[in-house]
Amino acid sequence: MITVHLPSRMREELDLSSKSVQVEAFQSGSLQELFNCLDKDIPGALPFMCDADGSVRKHIKVFVSDEQVTDNFSNVNLHGHENIRVIQAMAGG
Repeated sequence: MITVHLPSRMREELDLSSKSVQVEAFQSGSLQELFNCLDKDIPGALPFMCDADGSVRKHIKVFVSDEQVTDNFSNVNLHGHENIRVIQAMAGG
């Protein structure tokens, strides 16, 4: 089972009360597959995090076991025990 920690803005937009969710349906595969499972449980989660081609949105940072994902989600393989953290970049000037 994988735990995904979600940013406050995403929780607000998707009306979630918990700071993290456990994706029990996911055993192993790509980060893209994990987020597809998450989107089935929480509709709207996937478009918040990635573009139609699977690329990480510019305002989103994703960390897998404390390492930042800079590649396409489908190129990152998971084994079912990782800790995923989704962080929304701060805007301002």
